[in-house]
Formats: sequence, C-alpha cells, structure tokens
Amino acid sequence: MTDLHTRTAAQNPRIDQGRVIVELTSRLVSAEALMASLQNAQLSSSQLLGSEHRVDLVKRLTGKSSLDSAISSTGEMITQLRQAVSTARSFKRVDTSMFTPVGAKS
Repeated sequence: MTDLHTRTAAQNPRIDQGRVIVELTSRLVSAEALMASLQNAQLSSSQLLGSEHRVDLVKRLTGKSSLDSAISSTGEMITQLRQAVSTARSFKRVDTSMFTPVGAKS
C-alpha cells in the first residue's frame, strides 16, 4: 500500500475507501489469528509448567508473563483495528482537491 501520509491532497484527491477497508480488515484478520496463537501458546505453556512443577519466572518477578503482555497488546491492537474499520466504513467519499497541499503557495 502506498504511504498515504507522504502524499499531498493534490497528488491524491481521492482515497480509495474500499482499498483502505480491505487493508484494515486484512490486518484485523491477521491480528485475530495472532491472538488465537498467543492464547494457545499460553495454555500450552501453563500446562507444561504445571506438569513440571515449575513457575514462570517473568510472571513471578513482574506479575505478568511475557505471553500475558503480548495478549494484552494484541487485544488493544484488535480493538483499534476494529474501530478503524468501523470508521473507514462510515466515511463518505470526500473530494480533497479543494484543499491546499502542505507547503504549497496559496
């Protein structure tokens, strides 16, 4: 995907809303797959540690395991991506050609 942040309004008067939604949805699906993988890894780790009568040293020192932190961060990312998809779907097409590009002389 082109870096839309570096393009001016004059260079990109219309943003393809459908493409943005597809890209955001793709990233959301990937994040949800990552979450499932992390949750499975956490379950496996807990079972293994329990069966070997060991403790998670990171969790003992910090109160959170590294997988707890990864799951939390991924959950926040999923929430933000869902909001971004929702926002992108609610936008109406706007012609930005009337705006003066950053750095352009008026």
